[in-house]
Amino acid sequence: MSKYRGQNIFKATSLSDISDAIIKHREKTQAKNRWDFSTLLQLQSESFVYHQTMATALTQLTQATQVRPPELNCTLLKLEDINIELHEWSQLKSTEILLISDDNAFIACYSRMEKIQRGYLPKLGMVDFGQFSDESGRNVKVALMRHERGTMETQMTVKNAADVLHPKVTLLVGICETMKPKMAKLGDVVISAKLATYDGMKFRSDGTVEYPGPKPHVSRNMARLILSAADGWKPPLKDPDSFKVEVHRKALMLSGSDSIENKKILNDIKNNFPDALVIEIGGIGLYKAAHDLKMEWSIIKGVSDLAGGSDLEEVANLWKQFASVMATSVVHNTFKCPIVLQDWPHCKESEDIQSM
Repeated sequence: MSKYRGQNIFKATSLSDISDAIIKHREKTQAKNRWDFSTLLQLQSESFVYHQTMATALTQLTQATQVRPPELNCTLLKLEDINIELHEWSQLKSTEILLISDDNAFIACYSRMEKIQRGYLPKLGMVDFGQFSDESGRNVKVALMRHERGTMETQMTVKNAADVLHPKVTLLVGICETMKPKMAKLGDVVISAKLATYDGMKFRSDGTVEYPGPKPHVSRNMARLILSAADGWKPPLKDPDSFKVEVHRKALMLSGSDSIENKKILNDIKNNFPDALVIEIGGIGLYKAAHDLKMEWSIIKGVSDLAGGSDLEEVANLWKQFASVMATSVVHNTFKCPIVLQDWPHCKESEDIQSM
């Protein structure tokens, strides 16, 4: 059984015992003005079978102490800061990197880009064109789009965008939930090396569930590149010693169309995919589109919660922005030098933009 700072909390028999043990930890870490919150979520996950009251204890204690992620060393723009001036499509640059983001990651990605110009096409909606720059002033062309939640929605967004923009690589950036809190804690960044899906599960007559089998690997060039994704990377933290952010580069990601909140189904999924590190939404749609288009792809996401939710919604919301910033920072670190992409081919042109 896991131990909490040397105390075996799971021998406790009441809510007050659990609360007392956690409060002692809070008092020890109070001088640092932060909690080891990932440990708390880990405790909640591990103790579910033994103490369903743990969720209540953590919720009460969290509300009382206002748990927050570490401070960032960068300033994020707000929605009202977005430049909404539209430029003629013919004046906009081609792109090398297509970033497909959820609402949580859009601001993080936008804040990382430079020299941004916005364009519009009915087929794509709004597209923000800009660049990533390295320390030498060299730059890489980037296009940023939002995607709707779901596998089919993500697949269609990627296909339509690739048909028009012809990127060299398409990246899905956003947040995910950890299946293994001991390995991937809140704020960590996870890069898909392999992908599996819980979509299309079938219920057998004996009550068991059958899941799709294939676990596709990330595209060839990306498979080699992600091995170095964390090299030289410094998390954008105000106090670099306040928190350790890890980048998981060889992860098996689980992907589907919607969140799994049913505990029984979630446990069944964990049993069927014991190697899965995190669970996310939409990634399998990116894979399907990229496979059809023979395009380089990857999923890079930050951990913001436990799989299935932690019953700590307010706290989880605080970590969504932090996790998105960490994921976007890793993307920038990986692709900021134009030499990386100079020999990668653009996605095959399958549609003449002039016909639109």
